[in-house]
Amino acid sequence: MSDFNFRKSIDKQYDDRIKATAPVAEVDAYVFCTSSKYLGERLFAWQSLAIKIIYGLWREYPVSPEEQEVVDVLKNNWQIDLDLANRDVNQIIEILTLVLGRRSGKSSLISFIQTYEAYKLICKGDPQKYYNIRNRNPIYIVNCAKDGAQAQDPFRLCKHNIKRIPFFSKYIDSTKDNEGELRLFTPADLYENEQIRLYNESRPKHLPKKNYLEGSIMICAFTTSAASKRGKSIIFLVFDEFAHFDRAKSTGGGMTEEDILSEMPQTDYAMFKALEPATRDFNLESKGIHDGKIIMISSPKEKGGVFYHHYCLAGGKEQANALREDRDPKYLTMQLATWECNPKWTRASLDGAFKKDPVGAAMEYGGHFGEPNAAFVDAQKVDEMIDIALAMNYVGKWGHHYIISVDPASKGDTYVVTWGHAETTPGGHIFIVDGTQ
Repeated sequence: MSDFNFRKSIDKQYDDRIKATAPVAEVDAYVFCTSSKYLGERLFAWQSLAIKIIYGLWREYPVSPEEQEVVDVLKNNWQIDLDLANRDVNQIIEILTLVLGRRSGKSSLISFIQTYEAYKLICKGDPQKYYNIRNRNPIYIVNCAKDGAQAQDPFRLCKHNIKRIPFFSKYIDSTKDNEGELRLFTPADLYENEQIRLYNESRPKHLPKKNYLEGSIMICAFTTSAASKRGKSIIFLVFDEFAHFDRAKSTGGGMTEEDILSEMPQTDYAMFKALEPATRDFNLESKGIHDGKIIMISSPKEKGGVFYHHYCLAGGKEQANALREDRDPKYLTMQLATWECNPKWTRASLDGAFKKDPVGAAMEYGGHFGEPNAAFVDAQKVDEMIDIALAMNYVGKWGHHYIISVDPASKGDTYVVTWGHAETTPGGHIFIVDGTQ
């Protein structure tokens, strides 16, 4: 082949690749979730509001009366003022903390956003080139949870979404479809595989053929060691039911980050430390690109742990200490009870759960963080708990004998110290809890 023809052939291949991997116009997240061409979902009001805020769409699609009710509930019941009238639609949100009661539609929202993020990557044509990462480096969309069932629930919903939407049909890599992973081809992947097909067809039968490439978009459910998942490029990371992860027994005491990751790899601290940096590949300040996102979503537990820490950073009001003044503007928080999210549930329908376990129900359904001492001190049991014969042999300056009790958590970073004393009165002994910390 002459030099001229060779260059012409190379130029044609280059032009063909550019054409095959050119970006295509994409619809926005709200249209994708609600249009019958894509997901066609009837969203709960809090879900549609969250999507509009995450993707800066509340002015393009004004807040509906139902969504306004959620805005009002957030402000009046939870002191979270979204201030949409003055909020900048270009305000970058990189971390979203969602504190929600059970049965609120958390898994559905995760699956909707995961599906949309996969759609956006395909529309880029060659997303690796767009984000300036290595050619064919896998791009991950990850749901991380404490156990397999929790991790796989949103994953199954996402996989079902993808398989029912016609747009995705030619991009599904059927060789990598299992209970914890689904791969999708990008247009660039399909172009490369077409070149492999043409190459293989031109080879004599007795010569080896090239293997086809796998899809480079990976939708995964993670439950295993955090350390083994480091170094991946994750554009959308979900920590599902994050408040219920095991907690690191210590993040100090001379322990290094490597110590914690290796000795306690499945704790909330280790998971966040291992996976959070993976989203930075998709936040390119020089190009004005901020597509890497983290969602921490959970029904709350007692105050403590990484989920609660980031809730405080986001400006959540149920803080044990004074409200933080260093609220990070890249955070957004929403906090709602079950009946404020899901119209199928009312507060009255949960009366039984609240009567049986008021502290637990307030967390699981009411959306409130619990005090670490809430389960330790039961007002109805104080008299039964205290035995004056167990008082320490210590007399305070008022002549009282004191007893101190410590209740450490079996797994986690919270504990309770309670101290009190007994007094003799004309009516008999009374028992006073002087303090709890």
